[in-house]
Amino acid sequence: MPNPDDNHQSLNDAAHPYEEPAWLKPVKVSSVVMGVLIVFALALLGYGLSTGMGKLAQSDGQSKRFTHPAGMTLTGASTSGDGVMTMMFQDATGQVEVVTINPSRGQVLNRLQLQAGQEYRFDSN
Repeated sequence: MPNPDDNHQSLNDAAHPYEEPAWLKPVKVSSVVMGVLIVFALALLGYGLSTGMGKLAQSDGQSKRFTHPAGMTLTGASTSGDGVMTMMFQDATGQVEVVTINPSRGQVLNRLQLQAGQEYRFDSN
């Protein structure tokens, strides 16, 4: 029995030349550009990983700990642009302690104790 596929005519012969649609050329160009960008991004990633780019700052291997004042609860905290942290602690009697630390150096910069019921004045001279 003869094969019916043997009698078909090719669509890409002299009588019927293949013409690409107009939208196909930009798709091909953009896929080549994206492929080049992917290869470039992978090369940058490999370079960054091999040179250690983006590592965290080196530590001296010693952790620095800050323990809050005994019997007090942290009621507020804020940081400044230079990395200094100010924390406010309060106990059940209303006594307040304000502590300013530099976490990167592990130093307590200031410690201020305020008693409940007393008035304090601060001059900005």
